[in-house]
Amino acid sequence: MLRDCKARHRERAAGRVHRASWRFTPTKVAPINDAFIPGPAEVEWAQRIVAAFSESPAAGVMSLDGKMIDKPHLLQARRVLELAGRRKTN
Repeated sequence: MLRDCKARHRERAAGRVHRASWRFTPTKVAPINDAFIPGPAEVEWAQRIVAAFSESPAAGVMSLDGKMIDKPHLLQARRVLELAGRRKTN
């Protein structure tokens, strides 16, 4: 526990704790995960990017809503969808 200073000093002396180590209680895990998992607007954006590139897989650059998108946007959109999928499975 963080409140047990002597134990924390022993852990640091043994090399098991860094100066800026973090500890989360189980009640903090869900809110932290929620903060980093994409919301509905981000998921919708990612789905539209993936759909646009699915329609034109050979395209390197295209326009969506008047904005240029390219392969890095596609990679980011896939990552957003992957993270969003974790919310459903956890």
